[in-house]
Amino acid sequence: MTTDRSETRATVNAQRVLAASAGLALVSGTAAADVEIIGINAELRDNASLFVGNAPDCAADDTAVARFAERLPEREIWLGTISNPSSKSIVDTVMSNSGAAAFVSGIGVQWSQDQYVPGYLSSYQVPVMQTEHRCGNFPNQQQSNIDRAPNDQAYAEESWGYISHYIRQGVSSYMAWNMVLDPAGRNLDMVRPWAQNALLVVEGSTLIETPTYYVFRHVAQYVDPGAVRVDVQGGDAVAWKNPDDDIVVVFHNDQNSEAQINVAVGGSTYQVPVPGRGWATLNWQAP
Repeated sequence: MTTDRSETRATVNAQRVLAASAGLALVSGTAAADVEIIGINAELRDNASLFVGNAPDCAADDTAVARFAERLPEREIWLGTISNPSSKSIVDTVMSNSGAAAFVSGIGVQWSQDQYVPGYLSSYQVPVMQTEHRCGNFPNQQQSNIDRAPNDQAYAEESWGYISHYIRQGVSSYMAWNMVLDPAGRNLDMVRPWAQNALLVVEGSTLIETPTYYVFRHVAQYVDPGAVRVDVQGGDAVAWKNPDDDIVVVFHNDQNSEAQINVAVGGSTYQVPVPGRGWATLNWQAP
């Protein structure tokens, strides 16, 4: 496996997202003088445009979104977040409206919009953000999975698939959705109950770090804001070059037994052990 430094548009801001979540959590647990204030510099004003469910939503049609985008806000406005494949028409309607597109700083996408990311980047020349990690354990007609979210190894591997795919498609950031939930993980939809997975689970007085938490951490711990994705040849891996020229490579091993992976980076070769059904991160320090 080798890495080169050919640049794409993808960077990772997961570390910043995790830090923001931790700061926001302080609001309910400390006195005002101890609260860390986190600024908001961008807004995505609609979640899953055109999607109408049984919980509170904010469905809007193409022209309504375009009219809103024409109004200059006090902070960055991102178009989205866009979810269903049919909602591509919203992006095209807004971005083809010169008055609206002038105020759009980026496009937020999730779920079934992955196929359109390269086209959005090439056509509209604004960054694309993946705004909602799939929370897994999807509802079924038998309602056999509504009492407790699994938060298991299978979901961790499923999560890696989503993260690595969207990053390779070219998104500039990838957002976890459910940061912290209780063991049930129930949503607000009473017609279609859904026990959703999360990164962290609070059960009584215990904070549980789920396998998916560690998948996000493999990326977030060493990939800095402003990093640029670099190509990887061979293996199930994603790599970035940090602003200080350090190279970070995250590997996934889908076999049951440990794998020894040879990695060539920066003119040297390293052997990295990756546990079965697990991940490993190489943080190469630039000289």
